[in-house]
Amino acid sequence: MSHSQIPNTTPTDSKPTSTHHEPAIETESQPNTPPDGGAAACLVVLGSWCCSFSSLGWINSMGSFQQYYQIGPLHDFLTSTIACIPSLQLFFLFALGPIVGILFDNYGPRPLVIGGTFLHVFGLMMASLGWRYAHFLAAQGVVSAVGLRVCLHLSWKALAYISTCFSKLRALALSTLSTGASSGCVVFPIVVSRMIETIGFPWTMRTCALIILGLKSIAIFAVRSRTTPVSSKISAGRISAPFRESPFLLLLFGVFVMTFGAYVPIVYIAVQGFQQAHMSNEMAQQLVAIYNASSLIGRLIAGYTADRLGR
Repeated sequence: MSHSQIPNTTPTDSKPTSTHHEPAIETESQPNTPPDGGAAACLVVLGSWCCSFSSLGWINSMGSFQQYYQIGPLHDFLTSTIACIPSLQLFFLFALGPIVGILFDNYGPRPLVIGGTFLHVFGLMMASLGWRYAHFLAAQGVVSAVGLRVCLHLSWKALAYISTCFSKLRALALSTLSTGASSGCVVFPIVVSRMIETIGFPWTMRTCALIILGLKSIAIFAVRSRTTPVSSKISAGRISAPFRESPFLLLLFGVFVMTFGAYVPIVYIAVQGFQQAHMSNEMAQQLVAIYNASSLIGRLIAGYTADRLGR
């Protein structure tokens, strides 16, 4: 009797296998075809937007601090010496890329965003207590910058995740994410300049640190990874491997040149407006926000137009 049951089980087993190959549309629509949204994908967009707002928005407001340090606690220092603070921020923004990328692959986004949030907020809190050049350089130029760089990697990683979750609305989703940086670039310079005049520098830094903590807390709970992190050994050969590829070196050179065109004006535009154009301090501070606001409309319109007219 047991042998008579074997032919009965094999047909039933063969039916699922035949149906497994039959509905190719169903298998494509679930894992392969982007679902054009969903709660998880929208949460990733939200969390990455908050992280981009608080990270890129903050680093693009460094021109406001350059102006404050120039006429405030560091007025005895040269402009180029004060500019070492934002220069260190930009250095860590790019130099930590290979290491942070491997750590994200090994441990996933959440643990690193938690650690990066702590460093970013802690550095700003320590900067609020500073009064010497070394204090600002270490707290804002090193500690806070390292945490900012770790959290910012989440926004860049989210670009690949969002691309797999959206099809027709992909460009709109990506451009919506990119508006986080532009919005932060407008909000933070205005907030910093106004609050320094009203409540002073220490409480301005603490208030901004709390705002950043709230935004990145949303990112911590909203962002998830679609794949399980796979631990791999961090070696010098793995980090240096991309530097042996010509396309990567060309891309690196392009980003290097772009950095001078994008960030040098941000650092010096307020100082030049105050010293050379004889603007008021308040108006000179607004130049940073105006400069950053120019990209907000273009980013959103470009994404919407790409979805309608083609990429």
